[in-house]
Amino acid sequence: MKIIANKTLFKTSKLMVFLILLFFFIGGMLLAAYASKNAKMSYLSLNSEYIKKTGLDFISNAIEADSEGIETYYLDVKFKEWRKLADQRNSVWNYTNMIKHRPFQWNDSIEKVEIKGKIRFQNEVKKVKLKLLGLNFDHFAEPKKWSFRISIKGDNTLDRQKKFNLLIPRSRGYVTDFVGQNYLKELNLIALRVKPVKLVVNGDDFGIYYKEEFYDKRLVEHNKFRESAILRLTNYEIDISVGKYEKYKAIIDKFQKKIDLVKHNKADISEIFDIDKMADRMALSLLFGDYHSLIDFNQRYYLNPFTAKLEPLGREWQLTQYANETSVFETIKHIKNTEYALYKALFENKLFLQRLNESINRLASESFQKNMDANYLESIEHLKKTLYSEYVFFETPLALISKNAEVLRSKSAWLNSNIETKTHKTLDTVLKYAEISNDTILINTSFSIKEQLHIPSGYKVLISPGVKVLFEENGQILSESPFIALGTAQDSIRFEAKTPHNNNGGILFLNTKGSQFKYVKFKGLSNYSDAFRTLPGSVCFYESSVSFDDTTFDTSYGGDDLLNIVRSDFTITNSKLLNSKADALDSDFSNGTITHTLFKNIGNDAIDVSGTKLNLSHINIHKIEDKGISVGEDSHITGTDITITNSSLALTSKDLSTLHLDGVQINNCDVVFTVFEKKSEYGPALINCQNTTYTNYKEEYLVQFNNTLMINSKDIKIKVKDVESQLYGAIYGKSSK
Repeated sequence: MKIIANKTLFKTSKLMVFLILLFFFIGGMLLAAYASKNAKMSYLSLNSEYIKKTGLDFISNAIEADSEGIETYYLDVKFKEWRKLADQRNSVWNYTNMIKHRPFQWNDSIEKVEIKGKIRFQNEVKKVKLKLLGLNFDHFAEPKKWSFRISIKGDNTLDRQKKFNLLIPRSRGYVTDFVGQNYLKELNLIALRVKPVKLVVNGDDFGIYYKEEFYDKRLVEHNKFRESAILRLTNYEIDISVGKYEKYKAIIDKFQKKIDLVKHNKADISEIFDIDKMADRMALSLLFGDYHSLIDFNQRYYLNPFTAKLEPLGREWQLTQYANETSVFETIKHIKNTEYALYKALFENKLFLQRLNESINRLASESFQKNMDANYLESIEHLKKTLYSEYVFFETPLALISKNAEVLRSKSAWLNSNIETKTHKTLDTVLKYAEISNDTILINTSFSIKEQLHIPSGYKVLISPGVKVLFEENGQILSESPFIALGTAQDSIRFEAKTPHNNNGGILFLNTKGSQFKYVKFKGLSNYSDAFRTLPGSVCFYESSVSFDDTTFDTSYGGDDLLNIVRSDFTITNSKLLNSKADALDSDFSNGTITHTLFKNIGNDAIDVSGTKLNLSHINIHKIEDKGISVGEDSHITGTDITITNSSLALTSKDLSTLHLDGVQINNCDVVFTVFEKKSEYGPALINCQNTTYTNYKEEYLVQFNNTLMINSKDIKIKVKDVESQLYGAIYGKSSK
């Protein structure tokens, strides 16, 4: 009896185990159907793979789920319009294939139908156009939940964006692309704004979507870069839409000439790509075990108008976990041996291979990984829990990335950089005008230039007091090394046109640190222009910190600005900016200080800033045809002791910007204060002036609704609907076109 009892117990235990497993299996399938809604049959195999790998983790995922606080977009579309979209989706989708893993890929030659609708978000209603988005089945496999591209009509934006994608989260790896964008942001590459949102269509809850910013100028400017083309590159051919080509034709045509030089081995591949940023971008894919995002169809580039080089963007990463060093080499080989000719050229460039080794080491390092966790782990966890409320069968990529980083740390150099690379850069032109000793270029005699003087990186240029650099026709300077130009009150240094109105090419500083100018005069220079770029400023600094003391900028021909400073730190002290054709100082995405400086006889704006933080002190602004101080596009200026006379628009703040001044005197200006919103992707602006006096004006202020003007602690209540239509030469100011 004892033996029989034990056998019965054994049979009972097996039955219990079977019933428990059956319960969890059925429960898992029911949960999958519930969580995925409408029984996404095409995902069943993926869900099964997840269960096989992680067991019952999906249950804890469901418990962790938390979508509280997620933003909701309400999309309303007339039935006839929606039917157009549904009919197109149904015409290409084969329902008999739904249980297959990858049953279908949309033929991209089919032009997707675009329909009209309205979208509501935070009590704002916008007219939109929308269409289906995506090639692979994961964008449209479900009966009604598909990926969309939304375009806001007119001059309107939504959430500061004109166009964006609403995607099935799986199509971007749930959390994977979000993590990838965080890495791009940390690497100072252009990153898309992405987040989860809930979508309700005609009152029907479509669940959670992954909102992804579109590639346009708002993306570029949000990342604090100057507007320019975003394009694909298929081997040696630029791939861009007709509309975008027409918009950026001038810079694209010039860049194509550079590509042709590289194609025929007359220039380095480093002339096409920003090598440092390409190394970071490729190292990121290697960290993810990814190649898919790098294929030419997926990879986009920003054509930087200052460097005239491509900077990579990124999305659609696919993950692969490295088992050992061999698997890393396989991924590298896959990238290196691609049919994409430009990647092959990169892997034959010594500098790129050196930079790529350095980038891999940096991204895989424990310190970099800890920094990523500190900066982004909280937002990743939030997205994960939000998605768990609808999708429970996925993992975040963090564990895989951590393991891949550990494998990558096992070697200090994954690529052999001991190769010969033909170089096309020489110092022959520099030697015509200067002496070179180690890393120092010494200019101690005056000279004239009628060609481009290109000074490569890795040097310091010292200019002696009394030196005059005269610019003849086509003469210009492009420097990737800082200038130390320290004149004296009795013996200044001069950069000037040899004859008035000649077509010289100006001066451009690229990626230099610590340039200094004291007792220097720039006069009669045209805007910088060479074979591959045309810039608005006569003297331009891009990602180049600089200080000016007792420096004069006088008389510009061509272009827009006497001085153009972009993505740089700068100081201007005891200086003068005079007789500009258009703006005197134009600063974008920079941080600066200006003290004891005169702006006089300016054809457009004296101080014009975008995305910039600036402090002013003891500033005199006189005879300005447009704006004395113009602060825009999320800029912030503080200042004391400001005098503005004989100008059109004294103080202007627009587009989410603030202008805080104390001790202001304004006399004989058309309009004293102007506050408005010009670009819908920004928002209201503010001016706050204390201890301010003003006399002899036509309009005291023009303030648009929802914008703020404070004068001597008084909040101005009189506001108008439209300010912009009275400016830019219509009634006041001057046209910028």
